[in-house]
Amino acid sequence: MFKKITLTLIALIAAASISNAQHVNVAKAYGYSPLFVEGVVGANAVYDAKKLTSFTPGGQIAIGYQFLPQVLIRGSVQLGSAKPLMLNDGWFTENTFFRAGVAFDIAWDIINTIDEDNVKDFYHIQPYLRFQEMFGIAKEKSVAAFVAGAGLRNTFKLSDKLDAVLDLNAVLSRERNWHESAGYFIFVYAGAGIAYKF
Repeated sequence: MFKKITLTLIALIAAASISNAQHVNVAKAYGYSPLFVEGVVGANAVYDAKKLTSFTPGGQIAIGYQFLPQVLIRGSVQLGSAKPLMLNDGWFTENTFFRAGVAFDIAWDIINTIDEDNVKDFYHIQPYLRFQEMFGIAKEKSVAAFVAGAGLRNTFKLSDKLDAVLDLNAVLSRERNWHESAGYFIFVYAGAGIAYKF
């Protein structure tokens, strides 16, 4: 598990280094800094069969690159806690467990698609697809699952270097990875934070 996380972080750092070499040309062409890091603090919940667990703390650290005005990619590490939805479904633990994930997102900037002259606007809305290796870690047992989902990244320009970020995402997971049941359920995350543009 930690080997996968380490390899993913190394790949993200390498990608950031390569993309930073192109930073000057892209910034000159489009008038914005394409490489950014962000930190978001929020909450996790689990949704299944029209039921939602209470929210538990979570956070996300990410590095991203907007290689076109309309498209950006982002790699992130998401950490926090989560609760089993229904214990009688045979969850791998009966307690709140540590939730971790390494994710890759590809996002579409709707505002820049409508008009590239808007790259410096105050507000940008960016729906994205997410692919994530997720881990549940408890004293009794640990589980891992590859999940996919979608999210919505909203940015609000504070300065040329800083954006406020509101991030909402949800990933779909097979139930059998987490407890003794068939079907699927959804991990939900909502958070707010800051993005710094280099």
